[in-house]
Amino acid sequence: MPRDPKKARETAQLGCDRGDREACGWLKNPALHTPKWVKEREQRLAKRKARGAATKEPR
Repeated sequence: MPRDPKKARETAQLGCDRGDREACGWLKNPALHTPKWVKEREQRLAKRKARGAATKEPR
């Protein structure tokens, strides 16, 4: 799936139109059909962002 959300939706729509059940399911609820590696990447980025915010001193 492309990283660009608009392109990902277009690609999934093409798959759904051609009968791909997984693509149709992703269009209905992307969170249920997001690959594990994408979820893990998002978690790592959130942790990194939280650590960065915690280490900054208020001015």
